[in-house]
Amino acid sequence: MKARTIVIVFLFSILCIAWINPNADKIKAGNRLFKEGKYDEAMDRYTDVLVELPESPDVHYNVGASTYKKGDYERAVEAYTKSLSTDYPALEEKGQFSIGNCKYKQGERMESSDAAGAITLYREALESYKRAIGLNPKNMDAKFNYEVVQRKIKELEDRQQRQNQKQNQDSDRQNQEKQDKKKEKSQRDEPQDAEPPEEQQQKQDNQQEIPEQKDSEQNTSPQSSEENGEMTKAEAFKLLDTLKDEEQQQLIRRRRQGTSYPENFKDW
Repeated sequence: MKARTIVIVFLFSILCIAWINPNADKIKAGNRLFKEGKYDEAMDRYTDVLVELPESPDVHYNVGASTYKKGDYERAVEAYTKSLSTDYPALEEKGQFSIGNCKYKQGERMESSDAAGAITLYREALESYKRAIGLNPKNMDAKFNYEVVQRKIKELEDRQQRQNQKQNQDSDRQNQEKQDKKKEKSQRDEPQDAEPPEEQQQKQDNQQEIPEQKDSEQNTSPQSSEENGEMTKAEAFKLLDTLKDEEQQQLIRRRRQGTSYPENFKDW
C-alpha cells in the first residue's frame, strides 16, 4: 500500500508539471518549426512564451538561434546575451560560442567598407570563443573558430598596412609633382639672363668704378689737338716750320718762273 502511494504521487507530480507549464507545447512546436527552416513561425512560438517567461534563458537562446538563421546578427547577440544569465554552464558555453559566431558574421559583412570596424568585431568574437573554451576546454569548434578569426585579423591588418603605405607613397608623389610644377613655372616666369643678386651687385659696382678710371686716365694722359680743338705751342711751331718750308719752296719755284709773292699770304 505504501509503495503504490509513492507511484501515484509520482504520477501526479508529472501531471502537475505539465499543467503548470503550458508553454512547453509552444516551445516544442517552435523547435519543430526551427528544424524545418521555418524561422519566422518558430520565432512566433518563442515570443509567445517570453510573454509569460521573460527571463527564461532557454527561450532567449532559442530566439537568438532563430534570428541568427535569419541573418539578424545584432538582435541575435542581444538574445544570446540574455541566455547567459543561467545556472547551467553548458547553456552559457553555447551562448558564448554563438555570440562569437554572430560577431564574426558582423565583421565579415563590414570588411569591404570598414576594415577597422571589422577587426574590432573579430576581436570581440575571439573573446567570446575564449570564454566558451574556458567553460569547456574540449569545445573543438570554439578552438577552430578562434584560430580562423585570428588569421582573419592578421590578413586585415596586413592589408591595412599595405593600403596605408600605398596612400603615403601616392601622397608623397603628388606633393613632389606639385613642387616640380611650381618650380618649373617659376623658372619659366624668370628672365633667361637673370643673374644672382650677388653677381648683379658686383656688376653694378664694377660699372661705377669704370667711369672714374676713364676720367682719371683722361686727366693724366696728354690731350691731342683734335680732342680739345686747340693746338699746343709745340704743334703750332712745328706746323709753322712746315708752312715756311713749303712757302720757301714755292717762292723758289715762282722766282724760277718769274712770279711774285702771293697777295694774300698769311704771315705766321
